Amino acid sequence: GDERPTLMLNMLIKNEERHLDRTLPKWAKLVDFWIIGVDDENEDGSQQVIERHLGHLPGSTVKVSFDGMGPTWTEVVRKGRELYPQATHGILSDADFTPLISSFDKRELDLNCSKHTFDVITSDGTDRRHMDWIYRNIPGAKVQRRTHQILTVPPIPGQKHYLKRLTSLRVQEHTGGYQDRLHPKSKHQRYIKLLRQDLEDMPGDPRTLYYLGQEHLELAGDQAVRELHNRGEKSSVVKALRYYRARALLLPEGLAEGYRVDEERYWAHLKAAEICERYVKDFHCARSMWTHALRMDPKRADAAFYLGQHFRLIKMPRQSIGWLTVASALPMPDRLNHQWPELYSCLRHVELLNAIAMLPSLRPRHVQQAASAQDTASSGCAQEEAKMAGQMWKAIQRKQVFEGKPPVPTVRRRL
Repeated sequence: GDERPTLMLNMLIKNEERHLDRTLPKWAKLVDFWIIGVDDENEDGSQQVIERHLGHLPGSTVKVSFDGMGPTWTEVVRKGRELYPQATHGILSDADFTPLISSFDKRELDLNCSKHTFDVITSDGTDRRHMDWIYRNIPGAKVQRRTHQILTVPPIPGQKHYLKRLTSLRVQEHTGGYQDRLHPKSKHQRYIKLLRQDLEDMPGDPRTLYYLGQEHLELAGDQAVRELHNRGEKSSVVKALRYYRARALLLPEGLAEGYRVDEERYWAHLKAAEICERYVKDFHCARSMWTHALRMDPKRADAAFYLGQHFRLIKMPRQSIGWLTVASALPMPDRLNHQWPELYSCLRHVELLNAIAMLPSLRPRHVQQAASAQDTASSGCAQEEAKMAGQMWKAIQRKQVFEGKPPVPTVRRRL
């Protein structure tokens, strides 16, 4: 038809004056409508900031009583659809999401697609994920779960694609939002309470199990070892392991189009492995979890990297090199969550150099591997890591000379 795609900004905020003053001028250039739920316990000048930056556009604020993210944000989604049905799409945004573009072609929004993803990049640039928070503004669109919420949208009859990636829209996520300003212990305890309520409503829910693991692990924090020693099976870190294991055991019932891998289950394996290795000292558990994760998603380097790092730390360099060789050969795949660019550009190559440097004697293929890893690290790493890689390469060269073998020159890429 002739309907032109339009976009409605949808936020849920409490005491976010500082963030909104930075982010809303950026959003004002991109959206056609807006709807913002303001917590009834809001105490700062957020309302005035909203009017100042968005008042020239059709939009409204809605006073809400917080009852968990899902129920409360669903009410804002419903109100936006009621007030602005001419908006074809809505985008959920945290107050600290700052657009990195000043315009984009809204014709990229597919009217026959239920959801779109956009890229979210952390403020330090170390993590990137695809957020599926753009929705068709149609009946049935809602936000589920009280925390670590998800957006669900009904399929559109006859649609070819349920989910598409919006490549032109990128936002940067900043820390310091309302939830971040809570005392860490209070924040995690609050989330655990909300997650337990969700688990009562949805017994065995995979996402809730995963985030119960995450919140218990973060609650343990830097006291995890001491708490494990003092409380044993009642410690937060053991509870986290139970939840991650429970999530890892759940097989996917079917992935929606656009979701190639059960990424949450993959990460449950990695987090369980981390706890087993670092805190419980159950290396069999850790290796098993990493190996299962690699089988689930063999195109992703994280699991092979952690296996290689593990064997290096326990001084088994040959096994370490085997896994790091696998990790170093993989290009970064397109995944929705927790993309770690630095792993691919730098860290796996530094780790491989570290493992090769531990070998009691060097074979030609190891030196060639090290030369290639050093070349990649020198161009792909930040200054500190590149310096470390250079030092390890020099150590490998000295060992090679000591063994009476001709040195291998550093490989240089052609520009």
